[in-house]
Amino acid sequence: MTGWPLEKRDAPSPFPWGFILPFGIAQLISWGSFYYAFTLFLEPMEHELGWHKTGLSAVYSLGIAVAGLCSPLVGRWIDRHGGRGVMTMGSVAGGLLLFAWSQVGNYPVFLAIWIGLGAVMSAVLYDPAFAVAIAVLGERARRGITVITLIAGFASTVFVPLTHYLIGAFGWRQALIFLGLLSLLFCSGVHIVLMPRKMGRELARETHVHAGDKTKFLNSPVFWSLTACFVANYFVSTALAVHLLPILLERGYAIEIAVAAIASIGPAQVGARFLIAFTERRYGIDAVGIIATLLLVAALAILALTPPGSWIILPMTILFGLGNGTMTIVRAVSVAKFPGRTGYGSIQGAVGS
Repeated sequence: MTGWPLEKRDAPSPFPWGFILPFGIAQLISWGSFYYAFTLFLEPMEHELGWHKTGLSAVYSLGIAVAGLCSPLVGRWIDRHGGRGVMTMGSVAGGLLLFAWSQVGNYPVFLAIWIGLGAVMSAVLYDPAFAVAIAVLGERARRGITVITLIAGFASTVFVPLTHYLIGAFGWRQALIFLGLLSLLFCSGVHIVLMPRKMGRELARETHVHAGDKTKFLNSPVFWSLTACFVANYFVSTALAVHLLPILLERGYAIEIAVAAIASIGPAQVGARFLIAFTERRYGIDAVGIIATLLLVAALAILALTPPGSWIILPMTILFGLGNGTMTIVRAVSVAKFPGRTGYGSIQGAVGS
């Protein structure tokens, strides 16, 4: 499996930087607010509300499960209607739910909020973003996806220290209000103002014509193998996103060192995506995927074996960032390889489920 496998289509010239750059920043904010920031709220919520970390983490895991269940529905919607509506509504709903979280004092309400945030994540993170990039850019989607992931790759680097500062300076409730405003004002604005209105209708006819090819792929061993691989990767990355900070604190690391170690994941992810740009065509995306998997395994082994307080934790987070950043591109390219551009949203959503 080599190269970028999308069909050629006429694309506007020059490259639409005015869309891609704000879209990438919106991805950075969405990943930072809904995915990476959560772990910073565990300690203050446990202290103020008396809820155990296990219960808090379980709510986050439920949200991730809901995101997986909603992903196929979001993908099919994007194939038929485009991503403008669903991503705009996702950002608006996400901001409002963060506001609701900032006022929470009842665990069942918190549970309901995170069910909603799970649906939001399925509508605003990489899966719908990649589907939009493929639909809008056609044969230039590789460049667009690379730019988007390079920007969003810094989500942990920006939002882990930022959220830590906001909680320390203003409290966890006010920090959530700030994150909610970013989603409600900036992200929804980018989606509704800059995203093309009709980009899904043109592809809907192509998707219908090639429905047989898509169905064949969904029933193939290749699809199920890819899905198993990516689900395992997502499980590992999500578990570390939630539990790495508490693990480091329990092992005696100062909060500042733990935050700095987690923040290093972002630059490592971006560095990995730069490397892919120069190696994927030469070695093939399958070889790159194997390397990414080995990097993640090595990171987990180091985490398990590292003694408390050791500096080796920094290489662990860097290896994790390299593997995780690489796997994001592998997922986008591998899914697009087989059915091509048509029906990409549905297939990417099915893999995400």
